Amino acid sequence: MALFTPGEIDALDAAWRARGAGIWAGWSAAGEAPREVRLFFQHPQWRSFRLVKRRRVYVLLDDIDTEVWRGAGLGSLATVIEAAAHARG
Repeated sequence: MALFTPGEIDALDAAWRARGAGIWAGWSAAGEAPREVRLFFQHPQWRSFRLVKRRRVYVLLDDIDTEVWRGAGLGSLATVIEAAAHARG
């Protein structure tokens, strides 16, 4: 797995803040260049997703490590993760 850059972390934070109140409850990452980012949702119960970076793509894994999204950029991620949170809600 590749490491997230500070710029990518800033982009994730900006996407989360731009969503306002909703089911995307927050995110967490450890260190300056993490290997994964955890995304947290509440719909109707708490769920956690892992975002990892593999070479040139981002992969979103649900709470049982099923791949729910793969993309070259983070632009559509906020919409995708909210849809994924609803899928098994």
